[in-house]
This record gives sequence, C-alpha cells and structure tokens, in this order.
Amino acid sequence: MSNYAMDVDVAKVGCPVPKMDEVKKELLISMNELYARGLKTSCQWSSDLLLSLEIGNNPKPLAKKIEGYKRPKITRSLLTPVPKRMPVAKSTDLYSIDQLPIPYKEMELYLFARACYNAKEYQRASFWLKDCCSKIPLFLKMYSDYLAADSHIKNIGSEATPSMFREYRDLLDYLSQQLESIRQKKKGDGYLTYLLGVVYVKLEQYEAAVNMLVESINEVPLNWHAWMQLGDLIVDRVKLSKLELPNHWMKNFFYCQKYLDLQLNEQMLGMTQYLFNCGFSDSIFLQSKVAVCYHNKRYIEIAVQKFQELIEIEPCRLENMDTYSNLLYVQHQRVELAYLAQRAVKIDKYRVETCCILGNYYSLHGEHQKAMRYFHRALKLNPLYLAAWTLFGQEYMELKNSNDAIQSYSKALGVL
Repeated sequence: MSNYAMDVDVAKVGCPVPKMDEVKKELLISMNELYARGLKTSCQWSSDLLLSLEIGNNPKPLAKKIEGYKRPKITRSLLTPVPKRMPVAKSTDLYSIDQLPIPYKEMELYLFARACYNAKEYQRASFWLKDCCSKIPLFLKMYSDYLAADSHIKNIGSEATPSMFREYRDLLDYLSQQLESIRQKKKGDGYLTYLLGVVYVKLEQYEAAVNMLVESINEVPLNWHAWMQLGDLIVDRVKLSKLELPNHWMKNFFYCQKYLDLQLNEQMLGMTQYLFNCGFSDSIFLQSKVAVCYHNKRYIEIAVQKFQELIEIEPCRLENMDTYSNLLYVQHQRVELAYLAQRAVKIDKYRVETCCILGNYYSLHGEHQKAMRYFHRALKLNPLYLAAWTLFGQEYMELKNSNDAIQSYSKALGVL
C-alpha cells in the first residue's frame, strides 16, 4: 500500500482537445468501425459523447463551473503538445453498408452473421464467418466465439462443473493463441489486439492484458471499452504514471475516470473543468463523474442533488446509480432507495449496478443475507468491481464475521 503515499506527478498528462468539428468527425468514423464489429459499449459511449458536443457558429454558452472547485490544475500550458494529425475524413467518407472494407464475396455472410450476432446467437454468427479472412468479419467471428463461451459459463453460474470451467479455459487459451498468431504475422489491427487483451483478462494474465490493451489503444484510441478494461487493471498511481498512452484527446477522459477511481478528487475536478471548457459541458458521462466525485469528497447533499439532476436528464441510465444508492443508504432514505431499486430492476435486473442497489436496499432493511446474495451476484457479473467487495465487507461486519470482513476489505483494496 506504500505506492499510494509516493509523490507521483500525474497532473501533467492531459492532451489538447481539437475543435469540436474535428472531434465530431473522429467520433462518427470511429462509431462506424465500432458498430461494424459489434462493440456496442464503445459505440454507445461515443454516441453519448457526440450528443454533448458544442458545434457550430452559435455563441458558445458559458461552460459549467463545478461547484466548490476553485483551483483548476489542468491548463493548456501543462498539456503535452498535440502531434500533427492525419487528415480527418469528410462526412461523405463515412461507411455505408456497401462501403465497408469487406470483400464482396464475404459481405452477404457478414450481414447474415451480424444479424445473428445482434440476436445474441453468437455460435451461429461464428459458424457463418468461419471461412472469412478480412478484418471486420474475422473480428466478429472471434468476438462471437468469446461471447458464446463467456455468456454460457455465466448463465450456468453456480451449477458449472470443474470440467465446464476447464473447457471454457481451453477455449480462451485457443482464442489467445489464434489472436497472438494473427498479431505476430501483422495481419490484424487494433481491434483484434483489443480482443486479445480482453481474453488475457479472463485468463488472469493481467500483465499481458495491460500490454495488449495499451497497444490497441495506441492504434485505435476511440475504443472506449479498451480504456475501461485497462483502467480496471491499473490500481495505483505508479502504474498509471508508467502507461505509454497515445497523445490523443481521449486520454483526458481516461484520466478523469482513473483520478476518480484512485480518489484523486482535485485532479479529477480539474481535468473535468478543462473538458467542460473545451466543449463537453453537456456530457452525461462527465456530469456523472462529478456526482461520484462529490460522493468521494463526502459532500453528500451536493452529490445527491447531482444524481437527481442526472435522473431527470436520463431516467433510464444505470451507470453510477449504485453510488447514488450508497448515498441514500447513508442518509437512511428508505423510500427513495426503494424507488431507485424498483426502477433499476425494471430497466435491467442483471446489471452490476442493479445488484448493488438491491443489496443496499436489503441491507438498510436489516436483511443482510439477501444483501450479500446480491453483492455476490454483482461480483460474479464483474469480479473486478472492487466497490462490491467493500459492501460485502460491511455485511460481514453486520453479521459479526470479522475474519471474512477483513478478507473482503483486502480484496476491495487490491491486496489479495
């Protein structure tokens, strides 16, 4: 734990943001690439960011000022100089179906497999792409193989036998070998490298996963899920400072998230204020991170207000609502927490956030065994979700089980 006490300068990491018109073009091109490969999380994140852009010749409104924040540390003078950029494609260069870089003989197979993929028939999608060699169909084939195995083992859950887990791991090993072979022959791209990193995460080969994810991000920096996967593996400031990341404006958003994860709240607010000033002031992503930051700083009333504003803007959004449930739990707001739990279940009862909200709801009502069941379910959905380990530890303390509580808190801190 001594790493956290080290004086590591992580403030001078930002990258200048280009004009919003250029950002928009980058996002549109990237969204086509992401959508073609079935990377829904990244495509959705980019779409959300696209909606927030301030573009055009209209007078620019005053950027949001973060309440209670008076000392922004991120200024253009501190930022790394932006490199000379390649020309950005015009909007007319964006892909339509017949413009995708897929050979004609593979296009019909790809379109049918993509329809199967959208219906979550992953094995069927993989079957129809088995003879395709171009990069987009190849990625979709291998990604479908991965999702088929991963969803199968998750659906079985506690009923999975040791032989099933061995079969699952064997498939992951096979996928990693295939992807590494493609990478070594330089026949892949940043998306296939990203998938290799994801597979290494599942195989618990975390150092290799970090290397592959960083390599992928340097090649395709607008794949947000690659940044998220990388962020889950970086648990201290020293590792964060050693990452060789691209000098791209997406890095600012990554550092916003990591500053928040590492409780570097002032740096996070400084970076967020900088992005607000650059034209992202309507970003739901950034506004939600500010709400979480106030939670971390124990500004309870302001944090609750920010979360309520987010719900008004987008009532079906679940991201970070687990943090909101923590605030309601601390304030013993049973009615509000019950309403939040009911709404989350209606939206998606299998989300990690929903499981944590339900866990807090039952804990507040003294039903600690039920609460632990939902926190355990959250960890099965995402074993790297460290906040759930903290909540687990609190429930063990309520049940007077200090040994298991210490184990849970240690896992939350990344010690075990």
